[in-house]
Amino acid sequence: IFRATLRTPKAAEELGLPREECFDYHSSARQLERIGDHATKIAHLTLNIDDPLPDEVVDAVRDLHGDAVDVIDTAMDALFD
Repeated sequence: IFRATLRTPKAAEELGLPREECFDYHSSARQLERIGDHATKIAHLTLNIDDPLPDEVVDAVRDLHGDAVDVIDTAMDALFD
């Protein structure tokens, strides 16, 4: 849908959105897809870890996870506000 709105102004009109806003949604969707791809790669890499990780490493990764979720939530709020 978003690509069509970039090629054809009438498609954006039919959605009731300006083409620029359609571009923003398209760009955001691509970035979210990249985040998902990276998360999948990380998950696959964890399959190669044979030994338990030290608690401080686990805690650090959990903190990073929380930070990443906060960044995504903030970005999504900004996109839809």
